[in-house]
Amino acid sequence: MKSVRVTFCCVALFASCGCAHLATVKQTRPVVPATGSDKQLQPAIQRLAAWEREQPLVSLGGDLFAARFSLNVLEQQPDNLSARNLYNFSVARAVANVERANIQPWRREVSVTVDQTNYLLTTPKPVDQEHDPSRYDLFPTDSLKISGQFFKTRPSISGIGAPLVAVGRVENPRSREQFKLRRVYAPVTAVIKFADKRAELEFVDPMKTERVAIGKRTFPLAIDLNAPTAMLIARERPERLGFARVINPQKYADTTRLTRLQQFDPARTPVIFVHGL
Repeated sequence: MKSVRVTFCCVALFASCGCAHLATVKQTRPVVPATGSDKQLQPAIQRLAAWEREQPLVSLGGDLFAARFSLNVLEQQPDNLSARNLYNFSVARAVANVERANIQPWRREVSVTVDQTNYLLTTPKPVDQEHDPSRYDLFPTDSLKISGQFFKTRPSISGIGAPLVAVGRVENPRSREQFKLRRVYAPVTAVIKFADKRAELEFVDPMKTERVAIGKRTFPLAIDLNAPTAMLIARERPERLGFARVINPQKYADTTRLTRLQQFDPARTPVIFVHGL
């Protein structure tokens, strides 16, 4: 009788875990951050609002205008949180419009018209195939609503830039032998730097960089490490597999694997988590 009760409790526990989602991620429409009584940012906000529903390249022009405008304020007032938030919002919308317009400034520069002035939008060429932005769908984290058992709070690091989730568009057929996830879910932070009529969109690895130089100043980098993990769990649903493997481990022995959650760094000590009861 005692063994029956223990078995029942285990089944009930796993059943309850299976019903409740560990993570849910939904895309939402982001709202322009409030600037309070800071009237100097109104021209940028008005431009964003006026061009928000235009074609992607037109909207991208408004994003670049607002990003440069708010960055100019930051150059004079580096502690102005309203200007920083507006810059981050503008960069996030620029990335979204680059995706919508299906342009690839990392392959060739793109001309974007802003008030009869042409900006040349560029991105540094990828250092290798793994860092090619065209291999990923990019999701600004300010447009993601995240919840679930594992994500009742959402910690992040404040700073400059637009945190993104980079999701691999295809699965890696050699993921098992390379100790990688089948599909990449990686944190990235986007920044835009300006020089005359050039706008450089740069994708920064927050696992390697904590501060970034923009113009004449250096700022802490905005970082969101939770959003990629939430999207991985929400899409891959690992909780659906756990109970079956506990009950019948031999059947799933060939699925046992060791997976790296980030690129190998020889300067860091690897930590291995082994899941079990």
